[in-house]
Amino acid sequence: MPGDNVRRQFLQLADLFAVALLPRLASADAETKGTVKRVLNEMEAENLFPLSALPAKLFIAPEEADETFSKVLNGLRSIDAEMVGDAAHGTRKWLFFAGRSGLAEFPERLLDELMNIAVLRRQPGLLSVIKTLAWITETLPEAFSETHFVNLMVTLEFLKTEAFSSSFNSQNE
Repeated sequence: MPGDNVRRQFLQLADLFAVALLPRLASADAETKGTVKRVLNEMEAENLFPLSALPAKLFIAPEEADETFSKVLNGLRSIDAEMVGDAAHGTRKWLFFAGRSGLAEFPERLLDELMNIAVLRRQPGLLSVIKTLAWITETLPEAFSETHFVNLMVTLEFLKTEAFSSSFNSQNE
């Protein structure tokens, strides 16, 4: 559908906007922040501002940290694979940008939720969550506690067992 293609392009543009522009606006004047915030709110109301980009909005609207946390957490708990993937990607961005000027502190509960999805192998969106956890492991391993690493090992053991058992079963059919 042509409308879906336009929507997808808007979502990609919003994601780029979140990474390239919003961090630079942290020190902008109140009027500029207000204008950008209004545009982003309109995009979000039209479902054209993805969860993956939402944490970057905190550069210009740090007062929305609790609301952003709730939206991203609800996205991780969604039954829609695309929404889970967007929320996982947003969690990754929030973690990456944490500590930068104007961005709210990263809520550890989001990392815990990613771990829960992986350990329980909860669908949908498991692949997106595993990719996000792999990125965090490679890029920001200090974000993980010892418990997180133990949970990652348990997850890998379960996935290995499932893959082996699935392969074994398909060979015997």
